[in-house]
Amino acid sequence: MPEPAVPREWSQIVLFRTLLLSHASVAQDVKKLLADQCGLSMMQFDMIAELGATDGMRMGDLGAKMITSPSSVTRVAQSLEKQGLVKRQRSEESERVVLARLTEKGEQFFTEHFLNVASGIATLFDSKLDSDEQQQLGTLLSKLTSLTR
Repeated sequence: MPEPAVPREWSQIVLFRTLLLSHASVAQDVKKLLADQCGLSMMQFDMIAELGATDGMRMGDLGAKMITSPSSVTRVAQSLEKQGLVKRQRSEESERVVLARLTEKGEQFFTEHFLNVASGIATLFDSKLDSDEQQQLGTLLSKLTSLTR
């Protein structure tokens, strides 16, 4: 079946817009959940979640794992450092390597909030999609993500 002549009606464009609208909706719900439960931004909570239950990691590795751009990782770490949740320090092996880890206060924050936030996100998805649909969506989104990385 040929594509419609009007580009905004092409199936790929409709899909793209639907993906963006879905992202915006889910992100808004998660931002509200985070604000209500722990008072952090999505990027801040993502850093706490990545560092939680670890001995810390290199800032470069942290940037590769987070949902934000690697260039924003330092800014996020600085904001969490001001709150006493994250500590950054130079590696003993190399002056060029900066390590990040949760402080005692950060570990306590992770322990108190991570499970509740994860449960809230699970509830959000469970309210919209059954487990088979979640699995299918995860597979398709992973396939799209692999095209860009």
